[in-house]
Amino acid sequence: MKSPRTIFLGSPLEAIHVIKAIESMGWPLVAICTAPDRPSGRGQTPLKTPVKIYAEKNFLPIISPEEMTSPEIINQFENMDPEIIVLAAYGKLLPLEFLELAKFGAINVHPSILPLYRGSIPVQATILAGDKKTGVSLMLMDEGLDTGPIIAQTEFLLNGSETTPQLSDKLFREGANLLQKIGPQFIGGKIYAKPQGLGAKPLRRLKKDVGRVDWLKSAQLIEREVRAFTPWPGTYTYWRGSKIDILEVSLETGPRSTPGTVLKTTQGICIATGKSLLRIKKIKLEGKTEVTAEEFVRGQPDFIGATLPS
Repeated sequence: MKSPRTIFLGSPLEAIHVIKAIESMGWPLVAICTAPDRPSGRGQTPLKTPVKIYAEKNFLPIISPEEMTSPEIINQFENMDPEIIVLAAYGKLLPLEFLELAKFGAINVHPSILPLYRGSIPVQATILAGDKKTGVSLMLMDEGLDTGPIIAQTEFLLNGSETTPQLSDKLFREGANLLQKIGPQFIGGKIYAKPQGLGAKPLRRLKKDVGRVDWLKSAQLIEREVRAFTPWPGTYTYWRGSKIDILEVSLETGPRSTPGTVLKTTQGICIATGKSLLRIKKIKLEGKTEVTAEEFVRGQPDFIGATLPS
């Protein structure tokens, strides 16, 4: 069967796995659609998405619309005569007029076992919930938020130490492999999409303030937050009016103490929580560089014994 003309939509680094899968199948990419350059840093230098950088390096056609609903943008895509659309972490709801441009529809590589965790933060939600397994869904898109029928799914076990970047990378690698395996069968009419079942958990985008640690929570939950909120919104607390980023932690046992109290134990530098202790491995004081907790305490010995606010 003739390889379908393909539009790809995505922006982050892990989405490149899916582009490579499309290329390996020989599907011609008529457009790479990615987020526009955004000002970044103190100098507000325009920052390209990793997908755009990859596309430029490989001489792939790029389009970066601010929004997808204008008749001009829809007409521009229509003139490309796409036969299939593939999305991986694009992050925007797409109008039906766009989804209907391709005769084989629009396939979303979604990093959860739908209908579990619909929305923009399925990877973070998986870590926060302490799930023992996760997986990827190839979904045929409709107008809803991750509500379309399922083409295929794959699952794998978690080891409980994954951060959001690590798990995202693995999920989209698995999604790319699944697309490579299932894509030709789908366009060949050998596999059909089936409606989703029950159990959906729609998710809202994370706000910056969710990263502030509440030391009244259990150490187990805070440890999950540190992994889930890496790199954004980050996990942080305050000491003497300065923000401290909590970058890496582990669970420890020990005597109960007032939640938020910084302790020096045989295991290392720990902070008491509502349940058990949290060992701090890496930390960053506002305006300073990342250090180990032991290095931080050598420079700030009165950190030991402090009570951090919840």
